[in-house]
Amino acid sequence: MVHRVIWAASARADLVGITDYIAQDSERRARIVGRKLLESTRRLARFPFSGRMIPEYRNPDFREIIVYSYRVMYRVTPGQVTVVNVFHSRRGIN
Repeated sequence: MVHRVIWAASARADLVGITDYIAQDSERRARIVGRKLLESTRRLARFPFSGRMIPEYRNPDFREIIVYSYRVMYRVTPGQVTVVNVFHSRRGIN
């Protein structure tokens, strides 16, 4: 089964914030990181459970992919994967 992968508004805002912050030092690096974060979620359409279970949640439907030092958090529901947050791993889950 192929899942639809969508990015919640919160995750899109996180991505913009991350790339804007990195762009203050290097626009090239910001593009690279932004692209890698987006590309990391493509495989979820076919392999939605390929990311690890989020330790803080202990719920198999909430998972994450680690990209560089960022946590890409997502939720798996029937037929859909929703990316909910993207943040630096040094920042804890609020």
